[in-house]
Amino acid sequence: MTLITSGRLGIGSWIAEGFVRGGGKVYIIGIREKNLQGVVEKLNDSALRKALNHVSDVTIGEDIKQLVRFVDKREDSRGVLVNDASNYLLGPRIPHEATL
Repeated sequence: MTLITSGRLGIGSWIAEGFVRGGGKVYIIGIREKNLQGVVEKLNDSALRKALNHVSDVTIGEDIKQLVRFVDKREDSRGVLVNDASNYLLGPRIPHEATL
């Protein structure tokens, strides 16, 4: 079982596709259900219903707790976590040159 945060596009979706093609079960996590459903449908067209989605904001503690409960109800054990989510809560990035 693989849990991928923000696996809707780019690297996250490629990782999800790889796990599904290899026979793995994938949970794709994100904040927009419509977007997640599209990815899951695409993956499930090429597999044996091995992709699921769950709406969750991994920057919110209660959402993380709900996500853990969601997965624990469906799985006997946990496997791989791919954290592909990003956020900018730490403020603007300072270019490396500005710190010299």
